[in-house]
Amino acid sequence: MAGYVQRILRGIGVDDETVATNVIAEVAHGGNYVGHEHTYHHFRQEQYFATISDRKTRGAWEAASGRDIYQRATETAREVLAEHHPDPLPEDIKRDLEEEVAAIYKREGIKYTAVAV
Repeated sequence: MAGYVQRILRGIGVDDETVATNVIAEVAHGGNYVGHEHTYHHFRQEQYFATISDRKTRGAWEAASGRDIYQRATETAREVLAEHHPDPLPEDIKRDLEEEVAAIYKREGIKYTAVAV
């Protein structure tokens, strides 16, 4: 889901290369845009392919592992939790975040217990 959001937030580039009016003129009505070299060069950057989902045929999927999306997601989450060690936030940022969270709780009328920063 996050990958789709990132792709959407990147926006749609509108310039001579991405609009490709020259390709439209070349291929024209009834032509094959999918097989055009321009499509080949731009396809991967315009599409988002989730790393957890599997696009194999059922036979290939079963031969490869047969793991469903829940199993693959669980495995990926465990790998990330085991291997990813982010740098701690600077103290001033922690403090600012804590103040912002406290303000949101107060605005919403929810009891809030501050964490040690």
